[in-house]
Amino acid sequence: MSRAAPASAPFCAPAWTDSPSTSTGRPCGSSGAAGAVPLSLDFEGADEELARQGAIGEMDLEEYFHREWVRALFARAVDELRRRCEAAGRARRFALFERYDLTDVEGALERPGYADLAAEHGVPVTTVTNELSAARRELRAIVLDTLRELTGSESELRAEARDLLGIDQE
Repeated sequence: MSRAAPASAPFCAPAWTDSPSTSTGRPCGSSGAAGAVPLSLDFEGADEELARQGAIGEMDLEEYFHREWVRALFARAVDELRRRCEAAGRARRFALFERYDLTDVEGALERPGYADLAAEHGVPVTTVTNELSAARRELRAIVLDTLRELTGSESELRAEARDLLGIDQE
């Protein structure tokens, strides 16, 4: 027995039946997952919501998108660096990198000095210097690999590398 599709789902009315795949009585595309919140594709409403939340403020949408893209790119790279360090048995390298380079210097925490990190980890300052250098080099390589996957040409890759990392990618 077929039911009429609700007015909110005219685009998927043919799939609104009592067949085994839709016997839940929900419109197609509705998983019914606990706590799931349906999202709207109302772009004007989304723009208004972003403005209301103050997420954009003085910048335009293009600037906001670029900032969030850069944030996501580096978050992904840091996660990959963490994974690689753990897999290689170099947890201290990531711990030093996280403590020094990922410390929120504008927030409540102050960035520790190399000597402080050396004392915390019971290693010479030269080890801290070498580990941080290696972690930064690997993070840069991860970011470049990701940019290589995302960009459409060598010139675009070079431009993004210059913009994000301050380097010329040959």
